[in-house]
Amino acid sequence: MAKPRTYKFLCPIARAVDRIGDRWTLLILRDLHAGPARFSDLQQGLTGIAANLLTQRLNGLVSDNLVTKKKGEHGTTLYKL
Repeated sequence: MAKPRTYKFLCPIARAVDRIGDRWTLLILRDLHAGPARFSDLQQGLTGIAANLLTQRLNGLVSDNLVTKKKGEHGTTLYKL
């Protein structure tokens, strides 16, 4: 896998781009801005994103503490800003 590019500047904008500048990440955040969503909801709304890439981006957002992952009703997993 390619090593992610980082700007390594102290500038807040550059630091934000380092965290959310990957392809699809801003669109995931946009969809979660509307409210909590299940993985399948996100995948349906983001036409063209592969399941493994969505998983990777969500895991990165969770590890960066930008998104939380919670158990919802009936054993579903919800992602929330």
